[in-house]
Amino acid sequence: MADFEVDKTSGKGPTLVMVHPLKMNDTESDKKASLIVDVNGVTKTVSLLQKKSTLSYEYQLEVDKDILNIPGKGGTDTLVVTSRRRRMINGTPQGDWENVHVIAELVEGNPFTDYVVRFTDQTEKNLEVKINSKNKTEQDITGTLIIKQSESNDTKTIKVIQAAGTVSYTYRLEPPTVNLLVPKDQNVNEYETSVGFTITGYRSKLIEGEKVSEEVMAFKIPTVGQSQDVKLFNSNVTVTYWITNYGNISNTPKTTLSATVHAKKTAGVMINGTSANFECVFTDGGKYAFTPILVAQLV
Repeated sequence: MADFEVDKTSGKGPTLVMVHPLKMNDTESDKKASLIVDVNGVTKTVSLLQKKSTLSYEYQLEVDKDILNIPGKGGTDTLVVTSRRRRMINGTPQGDWENVHVIAELVEGNPFTDYVVRFTDQTEKNLEVKINSKNKTEQDITGTLIIKQSESNDTKTIKVIQAAGTVSYTYRLEPPTVNLLVPKDQNVNEYETSVGFTITGYRSKLIEGEKVSEEVMAFKIPTVGQSQDVKLFNSNVTVTYWITNYGNISNTPKTTLSATVHAKKTAGVMINGTSANFECVFTDGGKYAFTPILVAQLV
């Protein structure tokens, strides 16, 4: 009777024998034994039974935050997960806590097109959510992350919020440049030329660096009435640029400008081309340069 003990092993006449377990049965099986009583050569067998304990587990599932924040351009946020259990015998805690497996995944139908959800350690404590896709809208987008404890089926619900995409603008003129030509036979001389042009201003809207729309936008050229002198590199030649027939574009923005650009070079051989920049200022403050280019015909 390894699991039981008796308070006496002999006696005379009516005798009370006390039998009790040596310790609490903390197993999931009944413990059994037999007590044999011999009275003047007559034996009697008494069955002993210690009932199994009520075994259960206390579960814990905790997270250190309920919202993960991801930049509009994409990025990573992390979460600390505590998933564990402790053995309970007849409602009394026994032993240490031990880890319990969890599953973490974004709910089907989430708005993210490219993402990774993973634990960065074998204990499944540090959870990383990485969104690779950009938010190409001007509003936050939200997904739902579910963390489920495998044994208890307990869950935690986490919001994953990707910030609105960053809006920026670029500007352009069409065409951005106008070419003027110095004929080969005039290259050594002082020479003046002009050409009419028409340019239109455009503003492109970008979200996280990707173009989503383009519109015509008015602009003005504050310095349109001023000439520009450009000295050629490694040369005594200077080219002067100016614009005429521009109306009131210096003060009043227009979506399209039709005018004439002039270029005059001083005497001397011009080998390389040269250009000037007339800064255009759009109605929202954006800037882009209109560039007339003077090129010498060499052949």
